[in-house]
Amino acid sequence: MPQSYGSASCRQSRKLPLIPSEAHSSAGFAAPAVHLHQRVKTILNTQGKLPRITKPHPIFVVEVVISNKAAAKDPEGDVIHRDLVKSHFPQAKSIRVGKLLRFKVEAVSPLDAQTLVQRMCDELRIYNPAAHDCQVAPGRLDV
Repeated sequence: MPQSYGSASCRQSRKLPLIPSEAHSSAGFAAPAVHLHQRVKTILNTQGKLPRITKPHPIFVVEVVISNKAAAKDPEGDVIHRDLVKSHFPQAKSIRVGKLLRFKVEAVSPLDAQTLVQRMCDELRIYNPAAHDCQVAPGRLDV
């Protein structure tokens, strides 16, 4: 019989950490009630990287703009400006293209939400600091 994804031997071959609630499950299968995001939170909490949230906090929306560094060329922005905008709107002098990421995070304050998202972007390498600028706006309440 093939191994299931949640079996103990499969976990050992992948070297995934064993969660205490799964240690005594029947027939060697993982407890189905434990969702993946709960497993990730449990693993991160045991390593001290994610603060444990004991009571619900407000949800904040934090926007991140990732763009090429000012000294770098932006060929996509140049094409948009040259071929689309310049002929219809001569007032537009240049265009820079970037990415907008919108995070919803649980935090105590807008500043904490902004700090958390900045830390996520830096530690998880959401952008390349050698080639991009990352601007994180302060959080605002999600309504």
